[in-house]
Amino acid sequence: MIKDVSIEITQKCVNRCIHCSSCSTEDCTMMLQLDTLRRVIQGLHRLKVERVCLSGGEPFLHPDIVEIVKQISDSNIIVDIYSCGIVKDAGEVKPLSLDLLSTMKKVGLRSLLFNLQSANENTYDLITQSKGHFPLLRESISNAIKCGIRTEIHFVPMRQNADDAVDVIRFAEQMGIEQVNFLKLVPHGRARKNAQSIMINDVDLSKLCSRLVDLQTKGKSIRLGLPLSIQGRTPPCHAVKEKLYIKFDGSVFGCEAFKYITFYDEHGAPVLPDNILEKDVEQIYKNSEYLKQSIKLVESYEDCQIDCENCPVQKHLKEMGR
Repeated sequence: MIKDVSIEITQKCVNRCIHCSSCSTEDCTMMLQLDTLRRVIQGLHRLKVERVCLSGGEPFLHPDIVEIVKQISDSNIIVDIYSCGIVKDAGEVKPLSLDLLSTMKKVGLRSLLFNLQSANENTYDLITQSKGHFPLLRESISNAIKCGIRTEIHFVPMRQNADDAVDVIRFAEQMGIEQVNFLKLVPHGRARKNAQSIMINDVDLSKLCSRLVDLQTKGKSIRLGLPLSIQGRTPPCHAVKEKLYIKFDGSVFGCEAFKYITFYDEHGAPVLPDNILEKDVEQIYKNSEYLKQSIKLVESYEDCQIDCENCPVQKHLKEMGR
């Protein structure tokens, strides 16, 4: 049974992160419209989905973000948001305001998961390709905590920030953030273009993972995503079986790691992901050939270990030389 669905509701973002899988910029215009999202939410309710996480781009740049959260919450589905914590209004970059976040709390938002790739402002600017946004992110985090919204950080180790991991944990503790999530870089989108300059090697990544596990045992509130799990402690992959990912163009995947994966049928013809702009999400979940191929890929790697990889899609990408 499907439990968790992530939806990229817009591609637009004021940052231009060097590792962004969606290649987001503030010039991007693609977004999922409210009427489309209403139909999707109804379908997810019928599928008895437990949680929806809104992402992007920057979800708070979607003009209907409050109504979207309300629709999800009113459907008795938990709703969380991934955010860079920065918006733009009348040409001016701003933090997420107390008024906005108070409203979000009232309409049912449970958690905000902020993209923080360094506690060092210079490194943060380098990774986000921005200037002056770090203090705004701090203010957004502070405002979320004041509004009683559960607040977490997402951190993706790269060459530019691998040495900042402990400082980010310390920053989170000082701010009152509940958890720091460490996720492995997936070479998609802008991350693929910049792979040579940002990908951390397996040896250094393994050392970082061991250090993080040690901090976990000492009581630090740290979560390691599946690809960063230590060998021998790998949780199962839930893509498709319990999880879906909907891209800003409406394409439906088993998880975000599948966003640029191509499958082929027995005749060599490409199998394309189904799209919520054309089909009902419930029917896609039950009948999609692309999702069936995704399950086969996951199952084919269940007993396989490639270097330090745990994620089946990461293993597949490594085999393909990506």
